[in-house]
Amino acid sequence: MYTTKQLAVRFGLHPNTIRLYERLGYISPADRGENRYRYFSDLHVLQVSVCRSIFGYPFFNRLIRACGNEVMY
Repeated sequence: MYTTKQLAVRFGLHPNTIRLYERLGYISPADRGENRYRYFSDLHVLQVSVCRSIFGYPFFNRLIRACGNEVMY
């Protein structure tokens, strides 16, 4: 299990980016502990990895970005 910060550090992202991916539906909702912290599994690691493969490059073409969104949904 990974916290938001641990998952973000693993991919070199800001923790808010992980929260954004969850809010946008790019990754599945995280389980929450009794302290209400998010806890991510190995499935989330895979989902973020796929997401970074698609959105990790500075594409400026709206069509390419839209296709990436379709893949993630």
